[in-house]
Amino acid sequence: MKPVTASATRTQKVSVHPFAGLEGLLDLERSNTFHAGQIPVDLSRMERLLEALPPLDPPRLSIHVAGSEGKSTTTEFLAAGLQSAGLLTGTFTSPHLKDSKERIRVDGAFVEDDFLAEGVAEVLGAVTEEKPTWFEALTAVAQRVFARRGVEGVVWEAGLGGRLDSTRAMPADLCVLTTVSLEHTAILGDTIEAIAKEKAGILRRGVPMVVGPGVPDKALAVVEARAQEEGCPLFVVSKGADDVGEANRSLAVAALEQLVSDGRLSSPPRGWDSALKQVSLPGRMERVGQVLFDGAHTLAATRQLARSLGEGAASRLVFGATSGRSAAEMAMALESVAEKVILTRPPGPRGVDPESIASSLQGAVVEADPVTALARAKEESGKKGLVLVTGSLHLVGALLPEEGTDP
Repeated sequence: MKPVTASATRTQKVSVHPFAGLEGLLDLERSNTFHAGQIPVDLSRMERLLEALPPLDPPRLSIHVAGSEGKSTTTEFLAAGLQSAGLLTGTFTSPHLKDSKERIRVDGAFVEDDFLAEGVAEVLGAVTEEKPTWFEALTAVAQRVFARRGVEGVVWEAGLGGRLDSTRAMPADLCVLTTVSLEHTAILGDTIEAIAKEKAGILRRGVPMVVGPGVPDKALAVVEARAQEEGCPLFVVSKGADDVGEANRSLAVAALEQLVSDGRLSSPPRGWDSALKQVSLPGRMERVGQVLFDGAHTLAATRQLARSLGEGAASRLVFGATSGRSAAEMAMALESVAEKVILTRPPGPRGVDPESIASSLQGAVVEADPVTALARAKEESGKKGLVLVTGSLHLVGALLPEEGTDP
């Protein structure tokens, strides 16, 4: 399939956001009701939407990534590997930090607005009485855009869970599982085994899966059983360094090597190291001036972050979480990292009221407005004291300065 480029006759620019047409759809990411487990999840609606759309040639290679932590980072590592092997590569990730266009990219770059707007129009044109959710529609838009751009390899990041996520309706030649920990328990279940079952639901009949070193034994047993049922070869990356970034990189390399072994991908002449070393994600251990931004948003991730930084590493911690998380436990896991904790509320309807967790931390103060919280943290820390902002990617996205601006 040859790449399709924007036609030279397209002179009119899209004056509104290309995803504006999706605004009336139900956005489960922002729904407290959904994250309380009160809205059922069903993949059949996504499948019917795809059936209503004209068929498309699938990309030459597709990878599906699920997991509790490290999905976006691993997705970017995998995409870098596919690009270094010469494939025009699309990525579908979530959530976004600044702009929802971050979710659909080709070779790491935003897709032109007119391509995105045309994809939205096509998807909405196929909708009848049964409306998809915002995320389902966006998944379908990504599929249309990637095909029209002539993308050869796609890395799909599952939004939540895996078994019933809209990305599960996309084809996959390889599945990747990063970690399994307690998260979204009202939706996915309140045990490691239950959550592992949902994550293992991305397995397709006979399609291999590569499992990261962060998957605990109880979860791995569930995944192994599911893989055996589906006839899926399973490859488990052995536990190595405790560094999260290295674990994600090792997982991506193992997945890429599996694709080479299966004859689906050509290894680049110099291997994967050079390409993967260039990968960095905004808001993941990103230092801007005196502020360190990290998107740790599960209890396991905040515990790992605390171990990585060490006791007393920061002067101030600005913490905020969203519903569906163990907010108080997350904050307590990070308490020793900073001299003082400032609790705030991430933007959006799912932001947890900081007052509700203040009593769990000794000496914590509340600044409900994130901007005010960060300003206070910087003022109290002086010019040299480190400020850590974490607990939610929504909080990080709201406070992370635009590139080229002062922190």
